[in-house]
Formats: sequence, structure tokens, C-alpha cells
Amino acid sequence: MPIASAHEYYYFEGKKYLLNDAIGNMLRDQFKQPLHGLLVFETRWKVVKSGASDSEGAFVTSRLEFYKYPDLMEQFPFAHTLEMTYRLKDGKLQNTTEIHNLGGRPCRSTSAFTLISSPNGPRQNWVLSLPAK
Repeated sequence: MPIASAHEYYYFEGKKYLLNDAIGNMLRDQFKQPLHGLLVFETRWKVVKSGASDSEGAFVTSRLEFYKYPDLMEQFPFAHTLEMTYRLKDGKLQNTTEIHNLGGRPCRSTSAFTLISSPNGPRQNWVLSLPAK
């Protein structure tokens, strides 16, 4: 539930939602402007499924039950869960993200995965390494 805003608030369906710095879960840029990424350092994800096979590759699925955490709901008051599956197969990494709206109204949603640096050389020669925990 990234929030991209140059203000201390955002709008959705005509309603204004205030951001609350006091909660301590917001990121800001070098100019003290709010950034997207409410979940960047979130540690309450739970692994719900994992496995590996020759036909399916290796995968792990994690879930965040966003609606259960008052500090998250304070910044983004839309009851939902997120499930993310990462699959490695044939040398390719795939991400599938599912958002389940549990509320009785529309849920604002934005997801983005950004490579913040550009390796040199032709793309087919890039080798990216991600540390695993």
C-alpha cells in the first residue's frame, strides 16, 4: 500500500486521508516529503507456503494480514490482505501479488517493484544478486 504524495495527505474517492508521522512507519525523502513504501521494512509477513519441483521451480508465498495491525490501518484505512509469491524457475524470478479486499468499500491499491540502480552493459549480461534471509 504505497502512498505517493508530496503532501501530508492523500485522496481516494473524494475523501482526504491524513498521514501521521507520529506512528513512525512512514518514509521521507531528503526534502522531508512523504515517500511511497509503507511496507518497505514491514516484518509481520508470514510464510504460508513454499516448495520446489522440477516442473514448478522453487517458490515461497508470504501473507500480510494488513487489517490486523492498527498502525498500518492508521496510515491506510482499507481492510485487506496481501499475498506475494516469488518463484524461481529456469533462471527467471517471477513475482505474483494478490490483494484481497476485506472491506465493504473499494480499496485503493498500488504496487511497484523498482530497480533503483542500473547495471552497466547490455541487459542480457546483467547479473543481479539479492541476499536471502
